[in-house]
Amino acid sequence: MSTHPSQAEVREWRRRFGVQCQQRAWELAQLTERNEAQEREMLESARTAVLYLEEVGSPSELARAEAIQDLVVCLLHPASDSPQTAPAQAA
Repeated sequence: MSTHPSQAEVREWRRRFGVQCQQRAWELAQLTERNEAQEREMLESARTAVLYLEEVGSPSELARAEAIQDLVVCLLHPASDSPQTAPAQAA
């Protein structure tokens, strides 16, 4: 009997971790107020979900993870803070 998990088991656990990270990022994104630690966790959860799900997730799982990652980035860096949206200054 092998003590090492099979490749299928490893893939399934990675998929589960990805989905759990995606769900945690979504939970944090829905909060109306977040502290700095929650913002960091939200971003890292979203990134980790994409990392795992691009390897082992279904196309729909990966699409959801990428959409949540995009949402998180927008929540943390609103367009009004972006230098690309600032009016050009006369030289």
